[in-house]
Amino acid sequence: MPTDAVFLSMKLQPVPTRPSETREAKRERALARKARRTGQPVKKPKPAESKKPRALKGRAGRLAELMSMPKDIFYEVSRVFTRRPCRFERIYALTTTKIVSWLKPLDLLQLSRSSKYLRSLIMVRDNSSLWKAARKNVPGLPDCPTILAEPRYAAVLFDQYCFACGIPRSSCVDFSLALRFCGPCFKTNIRKGKDIRFSDDAFHDDNMDMMWSLLVAVPIGEHPNEDPTNNHLLNGYYMAEFDAVLEQLNELCDDSSGTQRFIEDRQEHTRQMQEHGLAVSVWYQEGLNKRYMDGEEAKVERKQAINDKLSVLGYSEDDYPRNEAWDKIFDQRTKLTERIWKNIRPKLEELLETEKNDRIAAALRARVKQRRKEIHVFYQAFVNRTFADDERAFLPNLCDAGFLPSATELATANDAQDVITEEQFAAIEERLLVEVQQHAEKVQRVLYKLLVDSRRSHRDKTPIPRLELAQLEVEVAKASALFVCQNCEPRRSGHFGRPLRQLITYSAAGICAHWRETHPLVKWTAGPPPVESVAFRTANWWRRRTDPSPRVMAMRRGILNLASDAVKALGLPEDTTYAEMDELVRTRSLVCLCGDPTLPAADESSWAELVDHIWFEQEWYRRNLPDVERSHHGSDLRLLDDHELTEESSCLKILAEGEVAIYPDYMPSPEVAEEIKAVIDASGRNGIGCRLCCKLHRSNWRERWIMENLRKDVDMIAHHVKTKHGKNLEKKHVVIDVKVK
Repeated sequence: MPTDAVFLSMKLQPVPTRPSETREAKRERALARKARRTGQPVKKPKPAESKKPRALKGRAGRLAELMSMPKDIFYEVSRVFTRRPCRFERIYALTTTKIVSWLKPLDLLQLSRSSKYLRSLIMVRDNSSLWKAARKNVPGLPDCPTILAEPRYAAVLFDQYCFACGIPRSSCVDFSLALRFCGPCFKTNIRKGKDIRFSDDAFHDDNMDMMWSLLVAVPIGEHPNEDPTNNHLLNGYYMAEFDAVLEQLNELCDDSSGTQRFIEDRQEHTRQMQEHGLAVSVWYQEGLNKRYMDGEEAKVERKQAINDKLSVLGYSEDDYPRNEAWDKIFDQRTKLTERIWKNIRPKLEELLETEKNDRIAAALRARVKQRRKEIHVFYQAFVNRTFADDERAFLPNLCDAGFLPSATELATANDAQDVITEEQFAAIEERLLVEVQQHAEKVQRVLYKLLVDSRRSHRDKTPIPRLELAQLEVEVAKASALFVCQNCEPRRSGHFGRPLRQLITYSAAGICAHWRETHPLVKWTAGPPPVESVAFRTANWWRRRTDPSPRVMAMRRGILNLASDAVKALGLPEDTTYAEMDELVRTRSLVCLCGDPTLPAADESSWAELVDHIWFEQEWYRRNLPDVERSHHGSDLRLLDDHELTEESSCLKILAEGEVAIYPDYMPSPEVAEEIKAVIDASGRNGIGCRLCCKLHRSNWRERWIMENLRKDVDMIAHHVKTKHGKNLEKKHVVIDVKVK
C-alpha cells in the first residue's frame, strides 16, 4: 500500500508561469492594447444575449446515438477483458469490443473532453479497465505505476498540454516525475540541486546527499538514472516536491523512528519512479527509432515506385533535375499511393520538361561561347590591320566584341553548330566596323556621365545634356577626367609606408586601354555596384557586400577638383588634355617642388601619379591641422603646407628649357645620418615615427602619443622633418613605437 510519504508527491500542484485568463479578460486586454495604439477610447461590446441553440439541419451521423448509449456498454468493457461474457451479454460485449479495441489512451483523453456526459463515463476510477484495454493497443508500453492514475499516465505520454499553465505547447516532459511542462513553467518548477538554497536550520549540508535520494531526479544533459543514491547536485528537482519533503522532515525531526520510516518510504518511491521513468524513456526512444526507420524505408520505397512509374512514361534517371522542388517531392517519408501519384505526376512532368529545356539552352550557350572564342581570334587580327595604335583608345575588348550584334548573329547561326571560318568573319567586317565605332561613342558617354555624377551631389537628379561627339571627346580628354578600375591591383607604397591610393588612376583613354589589355574576357562594367537589399545581405552574409568583379569608376569629387585647380594654378587653359599634361611630366617639364624621394622617376611617372601625390599630401595636412591649433606646445612646433595650389604659391612648376628645379635641402650631416641609421637598426620590428608629429597629436600631457609610422629610410625621415616642420633632422626627432609590429 502506498504510504503518506508516497502520496506526498501526488498531492503537489505545479506553479504556473502565466496566470490563466478567462475569455472576457483576454478581450479586455486586447481592447486596452488597441486603445493605447490608436490613442482613442474603445467602447466595450455589449454582452451577447443568450439565445436558444438552433437545431442542426440535415441527417444525423452514425455516431449520433453514442451520446445516448447506456453506461452499461462502457462498463461492460472491463468484463469483456476479464471474463467470458454470458449469452445475454454477448451483444454488449461485441459492441464495446469493436469500439474500444481501436481506441488508444490519447483517443480516450480527447473523447472525455468532448462532453460532460462522456467525461462522466470515461473519467471514473472504477472504469480503469477501459484505460488498460486502450493501453494494450500501444505495443511495448510499460504498465502504469500503481501510484499514478491512468488518465494522468496517458496525459504524460501522449498529450500536449502543460500541467502548470495549460497551454497546448509542452515540450519538456519528465517520465520519472510524470509531469509535462512548457519551457517557462519548466524553468519555474524544476531547478538544479546546486541552485537550491536551504532556508531551514534543521537541515544541514552533511545531509544533502541523503536529501537528493528522497527526490525524483530530472536528468539534465545526461541519461536517466534508476538508482536514487546516485542523485547529485547537477540533477534537476521538482521544487514543490522538495519543499514538501523538507517540511515533512522538519516536522519529524524529534521522532527518529518516524523520520527513518519516512526516509525509507521516500527512497523506495524514488527508486520505483526513476526505474519506471527509465523504462518509459527506453520505450519512447525505441519508438522514435522505429518511426525513423519506417520513414526511411517508406522514402526508399517511394523513390523506387516513382522511378518505376517514370520509366514507364519513358524517362530515365539521367533526365531528372537536381533542384529543391524535385527533391521535395522525392524525399518524403510517405509511401506512394495512387492518389499521391495522381497529384504529383503533373508537377514531375513539368519539372522534367523544364530540365530538358534548361539543358538544351545550356548546350546552346556552351556552343555560342565556343563560337565567340573563335571570333576573338579573327577580331584581334581585324583590329591590328584596321586601326592604328592611337585609334584603339575606346575599342571594345574581346568579350565586348563577341557580344556586338553582328558577332552575336554569326555565333548563333544554325544553333551555333558550325565552326566560324575566316570567310564568314570577313562577311561581317563592314557591319562590325560601324558597331565598333558606335561602341566607342557609347563608352565615352558612359565615362562622361561618371564624371558628372562624381562632381555633383547624389541628390541632384538633373538630366545630363546629350553632347555632340566632338564636344564629348573634348570633355573626356581633359586633364581633370580621371578614372580608376575598382577591385583591381593595388599600387606601390607611398609616404608613410602604405599605399598612396588603393587603385591606379587612369585617363579616359588609359582606363579603356587598361580594360582591353588587363580584362580582355570581362564585359565592360561602369558605375557603382548595385545596392543590395538588407534581406539579401542577411541571407547571404558569407558573401562580400560589394561585387568583387572589376568595374570602371570616376575619381571622387575632391580629386577631380584638385586636378582642375592644378591646371588653373599652372596658368594653362581649362581644356588642356590629359595627354598634354602627361607629356609635360614625362619630359621633366612639370615637377613638384617638394622633392619627395618616394616619387618615381619622370619617365616612369604620369600626370595621374602627380595628382595622386598632391591629394595625399593635402589630405595629410588637413587631417593634422586641427591638432596644431589646439596644441599646448607653443609656436616651437609648426606644421607646413608645402603643397598649395594657388596662383600666388603653387607646389607645381613648369620649367623653362634649361631651367633646373630647386628642391629643399633636407639631407642631414653624415654623423646624424649614422645615428638615425643606428636607431632604425635597433628598432627591429617596431615602427619608426616623428616625435614632432607625436607632440602635435597630444592635447595634454596625459594622452599617449599617436604615431604615424614613417618608412625606415633616413632620407625619407629627413625630408618629412624639413618639409612638414621646417627643421633639420636630429636624433631627438626620431621615436620608436614599441606597439607597432
